[in-house]
Amino acid sequence: HIFEIVMCGVIKYSFAMTFLTVFLGHAKISLKKATDRIYWICLIKNFRFLKI
Repeated sequence: HIFEIVMCGVIKYSFAMTFLTVFLGHAKISLKKATDRIYWICLIKNFRFLKI
């Protein structure tokens, strides 16, 4: 009976960790895309400023 409780806990824990990993992975990717976009916008604005 204790074994069942432990197994259930392990399964829940591993599921939660997997979910967190996937969620954080997606968050990291979208954050990187956002920062890349901001970087490019700044770069383009600076480039235009330099050309004038």
